[in-house]
Amino acid sequence: MLHTLHIANVALIDQIDIEFTPGLNILSGETGAGKSVIIGSVSIALGGKLPKDILKDPQKSGFIELGFSVDMSDRSFARLLEDKQIDAPEDGEVLISRKITGNKSVCRINGETISAGDLRDITDCLLDLHGQHEHQSLLKKSKHLEILDEFGKAKILPVKQKVSDLYSTYRQTLKDILEMDMDDTKRFREMDFCEYELSEIDAAHLVPGEEEDLMAKFKKANSAAELVHGLSEIYDEINASRTSASEAVERSLKVISHLVTLDEGLTPIHDELMDLESLLHDVSLDVNSYLSGISQDEELLGSLQERLDLLHDMKRKYGNTYEEIMAHRDECEKRLAFLKNYEERKNALIAQRSRLEKELEAASNELSELRKTYAKSFEKELKAGLVDLNFLTVEFEVAFDKTADFTSNGTDDVDFMISTNPGSPIRPLAQIASGGELSRIMLAIKSIMARTDDVDTLIFDEIDTGISGRTAQKVAELLGKISKDRQVICISHLPQIVSMADTHFLIEKDADQNGTHTDISVLDEENSVKEIARMLGGKEINDLVLENARQMKQMARLETRA
Repeated sequence: MLHTLHIANVALIDQIDIEFTPGLNILSGETGAGKSVIIGSVSIALGGKLPKDILKDPQKSGFIELGFSVDMSDRSFARLLEDKQIDAPEDGEVLISRKITGNKSVCRINGETISAGDLRDITDCLLDLHGQHEHQSLLKKSKHLEILDEFGKAKILPVKQKVSDLYSTYRQTLKDILEMDMDDTKRFREMDFCEYELSEIDAAHLVPGEEEDLMAKFKKANSAAELVHGLSEIYDEINASRTSASEAVERSLKVISHLVTLDEGLTPIHDELMDLESLLHDVSLDVNSYLSGISQDEELLGSLQERLDLLHDMKRKYGNTYEEIMAHRDECEKRLAFLKNYEERKNALIAQRSRLEKELEAASNELSELRKTYAKSFEKELKAGLVDLNFLTVEFEVAFDKTADFTSNGTDDVDFMISTNPGSPIRPLAQIASGGELSRIMLAIKSIMARTDDVDTLIFDEIDTGISGRTAQKVAELLGKISKDRQVICISHLPQIVSMADTHFLIEKDADQNGTHTDISVLDEENSVKEIARMLGGKEINDLVLENARQMKQMARLETRA
């Protein structure tokens, strides 16, 4: 059940908080007061599309929050939350919020961020919202099939899923067969090309990290002359020249060895010179060893260059890295295997297509028979519901036709047929139903679905469009009947419906120096009577109109107890 609604900085609303109750919650008020903004805010919070300029103050964020009480003994809802990686609340309290900043928004469930799509999947189990113009969807035949499938979902949906899965495989098979449309000349040419690329890559005997190693070796080999010249000069400076470093250190050691006998304080200098002599000796050995390892082999340099050129050619053709080149090789190998087994694969796909067509036909026929069975029950229940809504001489049936081809929904083309006047032929609903009739038909459908759905809350935005008088009373009675088992939240302009309210909210629009604002209040019994009187009498509300309003409330109470 939806128990709280908080809205801030949305359309005409600065900030409002609403506490809904079980039973029938009615929202009334003057046209333009902002009633539909409240229902629209619920739709937005449930993941609906953000209207343009939705924020009252564009410099601030908008915020909508819905508070639900959920029976957590129903493990199906808990599993749905877990599937979306949302922790199931132990206390059954579910808070759904949407923060709107500019053209962006963030949806959350119990503080955890969730995508709008996942949010809609979850809230479909909590609330059914009938928007202002949703009854117009009855003009679309695709909606008729959707309604029928929902009516018999316990048996229909598993078979429908089977058909959908088969159709998906069937479509992929058709696509694969189209892709197999290749003549032998093209196939052999592509096989030759794949074989050439495979042999070229394999002949290269590529090794991971080889290029870096070759580059280092090539750089060293290509710089051999310069290295020999430089290192030889260093060696000469240390050992071979007349003023070599080694001779200088050796002469210095002779001097310091004598001086240290005169002053022991010179011992550290003596030791440092000894270390320097040892270090120069080591450097001399290292330089000499490195020089002996340098090869000025032009043949080696050429072979390194040739290998590097091959690697660069491989990269240019097949990928920038060893991994990319080998991945290309694997793709070539797979493609070659495919081309070699082309005829066998094509024949297998054609056989698979034939098998899937038979399976699809059988599953579609099974689905169609189920639908026709449930259509009879649906016709009977909807006709009774329409009679309750003042369609006194109504005929209704579900007409079936076959689609030209297989679809993911089977092969049924369903159309709702209706006659609302005595002697009038039964015709497609879209051809004869008026706006008011569509509203009542949709309400009758919703009332049927409410008996089988697990959804606790139904919201109707102006379901009373285009009706009045006795028909309005019938609609009011049906809403009251539904609200005995479900929470119903409804916007209405009709006193007959408003009088049925268990909780009556008044939406008002005020204007001051700061702009226009929408406010909401809960009406007590007396103020509810006054609001009904306003609907009955307009500006002139006299004692007679008030008494009429009180009688409507009393009759409504008697009706709800019946």
